[in-house]
Amino acid sequence: MRKPPRRPVLPALRIAASLLLGGCATLLPAEDGAVPAVATLDQVVVTASRAAESLREVTSNVTVISQEEIKSSTANSLDQLMSQNGFQVINQGAQKIVSIRGMGQPSLGAELQSRVLTLVNGRRVGANNVGLMGIDKDNIERIEIIRGPAAVQYGPSALGGVVNIITKRGTKGFSGALEAGLGSFDLGKESLSLNGSGGGFDGALGLTHFRRNDMAVSGGDVWANTGIDASLSMNADFGYTFAGSHRLGVNYNLYRQDGYKFPDGGWSATGPTGATYNASDLNNRNLAFLYEGGTPGKTFDWSARYSFGRDRNRRDPSRSSWGGTPSTTDLDNKSVAAQIGYTGEYVSLSAGFDRLEYELEDADNAMRSDSTDTGVYFSGKVRILDDKIILSAGGRYDDFSNASAGRERADDNFAPSVGVALLPVKWLKVRANYSEGFRMPAPVEYLGGGGWYVANADLQPEKSKTFEAGVDVNYETFDAGLTWFHSNWDDKIMAKSTGAGWTYQYINLAESTLSGLELAAGYDIGKASGGDFTLRPYVNMTLLTTRDNGDAAQVASVGSDVLPNTPKAALTAGVDFRHTKWDLAINLNTVYFSDILTSDYRPGSPTAGTYIWAGEGAVANLGVEKGVRQWEHHGRLAVRFEVANLLDGANQTYLDYPEAGRSFYGGLRYEF
Repeated sequence: MRKPPRRPVLPALRIAASLLLGGCATLLPAEDGAVPAVATLDQVVVTASRAAESLREVTSNVTVISQEEIKSSTANSLDQLMSQNGFQVINQGAQKIVSIRGMGQPSLGAELQSRVLTLVNGRRVGANNVGLMGIDKDNIERIEIIRGPAAVQYGPSALGGVVNIITKRGTKGFSGALEAGLGSFDLGKESLSLNGSGGGFDGALGLTHFRRNDMAVSGGDVWANTGIDASLSMNADFGYTFAGSHRLGVNYNLYRQDGYKFPDGGWSATGPTGATYNASDLNNRNLAFLYEGGTPGKTFDWSARYSFGRDRNRRDPSRSSWGGTPSTTDLDNKSVAAQIGYTGEYVSLSAGFDRLEYELEDADNAMRSDSTDTGVYFSGKVRILDDKIILSAGGRYDDFSNASAGRERADDNFAPSVGVALLPVKWLKVRANYSEGFRMPAPVEYLGGGGWYVANADLQPEKSKTFEAGVDVNYETFDAGLTWFHSNWDDKIMAKSTGAGWTYQYINLAESTLSGLELAAGYDIGKASGGDFTLRPYVNMTLLTTRDNGDAAQVASVGSDVLPNTPKAALTAGVDFRHTKWDLAINLNTVYFSDILTSDYRPGSPTAGTYIWAGEGAVANLGVEKGVRQWEHHGRLAVRFEVANLLDGANQTYLDYPEAGRSFYGGLRYEF
């Protein structure tokens, strides 16, 4: 198969160049010789090393989506938010998977089969389905994303990166927000958040509920059996602080969707008038108990956590084309973690361990399996030349095992990382980092089961080796980051038909190679002009310059040396406007996604059973919030209006799974 025709990326590069050149203009001295005030890179993050640290000392590429960015977006789920921030999200109806640097999991699978790890407050929740996770915009503090391997910190299933959703804790006083709204496809949405602390106690609660009927795609056709009866997300966090720096806490998360309908085999089998469909009730819940402590000044700190939860999928195929009886799949997870750290003037050190346990029970396929992983890790950094150079290093050893149907398989892995950050001035960071990642095969991949999959005793873990180098700038009203990365991806796991009925076997591919560029930039024109408002154009882009399939057998089967399901480009560009005096906020965001080489499984398609190029499109989204009343002691009332897919463009990131066309939302919001 020939490669697709080359499409110009000049528009994206022009946008990026304009932002970079405009921002660089602010780096010049003022005409009167005065030196402008300098912003810093001192934002605190916790995902990179599992401990609080300054972003300026992190040697890998970390993206932070702030609470303000979350509130101003038109996203109503994590998958939409990730897409609007430049990440490729693969839509498969009930399941939506984030792809980072070309590494994702474009087939149904549990957390164990994921290549991008999704966390809530730093812990695993047994799911990689970001479409399930609704966003309570008032209850999320921020989202931190590590681009690239994070094996030193988190172990398996973090080849492509880590997405860490950090929820709020109670702060001094008492506050809250309530929002209700209506939208297209009979959408109804309500959210509530409460936050407060006092007398050593703190608490935060967030609830979001919505439901909608069958959606319409670009062009106006309503696609049957794509509705959601009800979706609920909840986060509750309570704690007690004693002796100054010791806190006992409990955190509970719940994400569920009831009556999620999706057509058979993608959308093609049904279309606007189809009658056959599957239905699922999806439920993910987790409970964690946490202790955090430290010496005065946090020279030494320590923490311990125990958590457990369940990811459940209740399927009803009785109205599908192949029929069947309802069944339930449960993935139970348990984890114990502990960590200790030291932060000195010149040296910071941390070490810890994790114990992860998974139990999968699939009643439909009569399969039960168990997985365990015990990992120990360490990391450290040294500050030299008056903190102008930061040297970092770390390592993690994992010992893991799988058991299914009386068969067992065990293996181990060690993954190192090293990095350096150069900080010549407060507003500039130059960084380089080398890290390794791995993914252990899930029990069904190693050991087979359920009649669908044949065991492969020789299956090896996936591994990656990544080198990246980049520069970050945060100067007054201009911020930008540019990163080049190169990854060797060994022993990629994929399912291959055995040729004997509907049976498959997981196999390893030879080495593949991914490399490319990542760009994020923004420039606040309003603040730069001295105004009392924000007018900030921004751009986020990932461009894969290399995506080579190094497996000769798959190249022959696919008909191309391009690695399947690796999008060449993901781009977002937009502008954020805020005016405090007018109490007005506007966000305009455009998402572009490139086509991908993927398998055509559509029934009746002339290219069914082959690999084809599919996808590519651009979607514009608009959000507006206007305050209408402010009371001195009784809060604020505002109206919110959103238009998703403003131009009603093509919206299909994965073959045969189109998303909604133009849709509207209007809501009333009260804050106190």
